[in-house]
Amino acid sequence: MSNTKKNKIELLYQICKALSPLYGRIEDEKVRGGIATMIGAQIFYVGCPPENFQKISVEAKASLDFLQSTGLTKTKALQRLTKEHQTPRKIGGMKLMEYMAQHDATQDEFESMLQTFLSWNYVTRQENNNLKPYQKVGVFTSPEVSYQAAGVELIDF
Repeated sequence: MSNTKKNKIELLYQICKALSPLYGRIEDEKVRGGIATMIGAQIFYVGCPPENFQKISVEAKASLDFLQSTGLTKTKALQRLTKEHQTPRKIGGMKLMEYMAQHDATQDEFESMLQTFLSWNYVTRQENNNLKPYQKVGVFTSPEVSYQAAGVELIDF
């Protein structure tokens, strides 16, 4: 892991740790949701580490194969696909903050939990749009349920 990524994770841990007592006392769900959105944005800015890549959708694989057949390198072709977090960022932010508000988590515990929210898959832009209704707070239950509901089939890559 690069020093930049380590620094981003360390900063995110410090932010969550500092905000967790306040988050635990807030009763207004809109305010809590705002904090979760902010933390979710920071999850996004940590990036998509290659070691957190999980799968590719069947449609994205077909698109990748086609793009490569037109002469694009694999790297360039992959850039035309969407890197989609398995767990929506806002929900990841909410779960991180709820955990931190209830536990005096060490940085190692935090990073272990964070890794779950950094997992991603390659999908097409359309599939990413199809997933959105199933990844909202109050609807999302798991990545598997969301992908199934959106009709997105994942395969190993």
